[in-house]
Amino acid sequence: VAGTAPWLHDGRALASLDDAILAHGGEAASATKAYQALDVLGRGELKIFLLSLAPEPKLQIAGQ
Repeated sequence: VAGTAPWLHDGRALASLDDAILAHGGEAASATKAYQALDVLGRGELKIFLLSLAPEPKLQIAGQ
């Protein structure tokens, strides 16, 4: 998630992870409701976790 904004398949969530989470409906509606039920601290902790998700850097080995 880190460094991949804008979020969502069509880039609708430009401003924040909040936008991306709250824009989900359909099958993800229960996850959206669970997120809305979190207090400010809980939402913050979730966003910290999500922003910690980053692809591993590719190793460049000398001579290869």
